[in-house]
Amino acid sequence: MAENDLHQTYPDAKILITKNDGEIIDANDPKIINSGAKADSVQAKNEGFSIKVSGQNLNFVDWVSVWSTASGAYIYKGKNWNAATLIPKTKLSLMQFFSADMLPVILMVNSSCKCNFFVKHV
Repeated sequence: MAENDLHQTYPDAKILITKNDGEIIDANDPKIINSGAKADSVQAKNEGFSIKVSGQNLNFVDWVSVWSTASGAYIYKGKNWNAATLIPKTKLSLMQFFSADMLPVILMVNSSCKCNFFVKHV
């Protein structure tokens, strides 16, 4: 259920399960499992770290990653599995705010607060 909720909000999100040595043993994308790549929380923090999936690099700098280690009754002794959830970072642009749909709002704010958002050419 939680995985379905995650993918409704972030359709491109990735989920990885790794062994303690970083070997990816399960993922929501079969191409990641078959890639033979290794990943862990320390590597994921390094600038430029990526894994190769189907001939393309999955650059961790482009993703928010959250890692956790299994413990307690939910693991087999000595397995030390880790889980990672990768959510694509969102790039924010001012163009998102200054679209044609927003133009009436911008003009209304500009006229009501007597601010001048536009440069006047003399």
